Amino acid sequence: MFDSPLNNFMFNTIPFTIFIVFSIIIMVFIVVLVKSLSEYVKNNNAPKLSEPAQLIVKRTHTWGGRGEMGARTSYYATFETTTGERIEFPVSSQFAGLHAEGDTGILTHQGSRFLSFQRDNI
Repeated sequence: MFDSPLNNFMFNTIPFTIFIVFSIIIMVFIVVLVKSLSEYVKNNNAPKLSEPAQLIVKRTHTWGGRGEMGARTSYYATFETTTGERIEFPVSSQFAGLHAEGDTGILTHQGSRFLSFQRDNI
């Protein structure tokens, strides 16, 4: 065997590069996990609030849809409370289909977690 500069470069640099990429992936995973857990704990410690609100905007976010996989859609609803605060929550497709912009009622949420919206009787 001969010891060339190319062999030294490959055996020294490539493992180091793989280690760095793997470390970055692990760090991103840990950051996302910690952020999700902290939001979960924060929501569980927040009081459940029920307050009058109006459904201001419904929106969707669609992504994917290439090849064998179909497109996926997320639904969001923005409420405005009587104090003027606007809060957006992810909601189910069923909720988005049953409620219209302009509906008023009682919004119940716990932190950033949507619990329910009881529409006023018209």
